Amino acid sequence: MNVAVKSDHFKGEQHPLLSSDFYGSDSELAELLKRLQKALVTTANLAAENPVYLPIFERIEIEIEQLERRITANPLERARRIAHATAIL
Repeated sequence: MNVAVKSDHFKGEQHPLLSSDFYGSDSELAELLKRLQKALVTTANLAAENPVYLPIFERIEIEIEQLERRITANPLERARRIAHATAIL
C-alpha cells in the first residue's frame, strides 16, 4: 500500500478513507479515530526532532478533525459517547 502523503493533496476534500463507503459502522470509526490519535502522537515526536515530518503531522490532524466531525454528526454516536462517558463503572 502506498502511504505517501502530500500535505495539500486532499485540501478541501474528504479523504477517501473517511468516505461513507469505506468505514461505515460506529465501531470502525471509533477504531480509526484511535489509530489516528496514536499516529498523531508518533508523528508529533518525530516532528519535534525533525521538521521534515510536519506535513504528515498536519495531515493527521486534519484527518482527526474530519473524522470527529463525521462522528459527531451522527446523533446516535453522540448519545453513545455521552452514555459511555457518564457510565458508572
